[in-house]
Amino acid sequence: MRILPYRRMVALYLAALVLSVVWASFEAGPLPFMTLYTLLLLPVASVVYLIAVNLSIRFHQEVSPGLPGETAGRPVSAVMREHRLTKGEPSSYQLLVENVGILPFARVTLCMETERAQLRGIEAEQELALRPGERWQTGSEIVCRYAGTYEVGLQSYRLEDCFHLFRVEFPAPAPFRVIVCPALPDENVRPPELDVLQNVLEVRTPYLEESSLGNDLREYRAGDSIRRIHWKNSARTGTLLTRLPEPKEMQRMQVVMIPEPVTDALPDVVRRDKYLEAAVALAYYFCRQKKPVLFCVPKGEIREKIVDSFETFRAFYENLPDEVRAIDSMDGAKWNEWIRGHSIPDGTVLLLREADEASGFLSVFDAFAPATKEGSE
Repeated sequence: MRILPYRRMVALYLAALVLSVVWASFEAGPLPFMTLYTLLLLPVASVVYLIAVNLSIRFHQEVSPGLPGETAGRPVSAVMREHRLTKGEPSSYQLLVENVGILPFARVTLCMETERAQLRGIEAEQELALRPGERWQTGSEIVCRYAGTYEVGLQSYRLEDCFHLFRVEFPAPAPFRVIVCPALPDENVRPPELDVLQNVLEVRTPYLEESSLGNDLREYRAGDSIRRIHWKNSARTGTLLTRLPEPKEMQRMQVVMIPEPVTDALPDVVRRDKYLEAAVALAYYFCRQKKPVLFCVPKGEIREKIVDSFETFRAFYENLPDEVRAIDSMDGAKWNEWIRGHSIPDGTVLLLREADEASGFLSVFDAFAPATKEGSE
């Protein structure tokens, strides 16, 4: 909470108060003392008014993928929800402010967050006045500038007292947090981070052969190799069935994600945005190259996710912004120890370390290199 006085009005008030004290000191009678007591009660009345207004104001926010015209007529839901959006794509944003009390709101200023997201149709500082029982609602577009999880929309609001002496700024009672997925990379662009690993990647051939097929079956899909069709089971069931590769045979490439702790501060949000885009670009590149990759994603514990098709890539892509969490107990030595115990036999281990932003986040794991604290959690 911040108190923002109107200096000119406060100066006039203090001058009037001093004059009323002098007047009451030199002249007896009810009028000088009534004037003095009235001026003394003005700040008290202002504080009581602001408390009543703050208890009577209600906020509701809603974000829906799509443009405002596509979501018209949908009810505004409760606050404190998390929504999944995509970086750079416009979505519908609705804000409702309601006066549920018996006093009018002389002047309310809504302070919107403008660094992490762009709001179209709403001013950065939107002023309004509401009568008892009145609502103010607006619909606009919101475009998130960065991938990750952070708060958007209403950041704070300012209330002005009825005598125009000062304003009080309050934080938003229920911050609106969104989960923003990175923009999908261009299919024709190869991630620049892979240029430094060209020699390493070319010696690995993680393409699957028929000998690596397992016993699990699923229905045939367009694009499946004819050599993977299980003809006996297909003839018995009357449906073409395809044999799936063994998971162990698919895990020829391994990417270990080592994120850093982040806050809602803009430098942390920008760094996390670049980090998530590098992870998605890497997964998308290998998916298009038909090279299965095992991603090790920390979220309290280290979870392993296989990206070997566009379906698994989609699941990895949609959940990545909310699943990348730093593990405070893991430093450089512990990460090396974990990788040595969980690395793929005869596979390549790539490190996607958020602390290595200057080098493009990506590096090859060297099992014989000494562990350092740099880039640790």
